[in-house]
Amino acid sequence: MARFHLVDDASVILRDKGVYRQARVFRLGDAVFAEQRKDAYIGLFGNAGTSVPTVSWSDLETPTPTVLTNGRICFTN
Repeated sequence: MARFHLVDDASVILRDKGVYRQARVFRLGDAVFAEQRKDAYIGLFGNAGTSVPTVSWSDLETPTPTVLTNGRICFTN
């Protein structure tokens, strides 16, 4: 079973209906996710999109290199 793993020293700024907040970053395989709330995650896409239509992201900081693959942000390692 695949599990979400916290990416140390990584964070993302999420924007939901004009409210900004900093969230922790997780990985599932090579895909990048943000913690929406405890034990709930949303996928991060290119062009500041997410898997939740009302939520976007404005900044992603991660020590692990990321690339855009088919519209989805993925870790290279």
